[in-house]
Amino acid sequence: MAASLEMRIEPIRSLVAASVGATYTNIGTPLNKPTRMVIIQNETNASVMISFAAEDDHIQMRAGSQIIIDVCTNEVQSQGFYISKETQFKVKYTGVAPTSGSVNITSMYARGS
Repeated sequence: MAASLEMRIEPIRSLVAASVGATYTNIGTPLNKPTRMVIIQNETNASVMISFAAEDDHIQMRAGSQIIIDVCTNEVQSQGFYISKETQFKVKYTGVAPTSGSVNITSMYARGS
């Protein structure tokens, strides 16, 4: 019998522009599951820096940009390369503070069936 996996999506994690500071602020809660794909959207009117861990700078994003991180492209098995459960995404502005919009994280994981 062939392996079958279902895509599941965790509730969106979001932080409004007024809450994005000059130091890192959590974007929602940590991941609940090992994650295969993440969509990060900077819908603010300012550049931001994203961190996957502690206070490290990982991804700089221009205003109005997004990135899709797919660490399991075309993988069909349940073992492999994932973004760790309990990863806490954080954000800070770089330059001028945002005044509108939000930063959003959408995460997807696989459930075997």
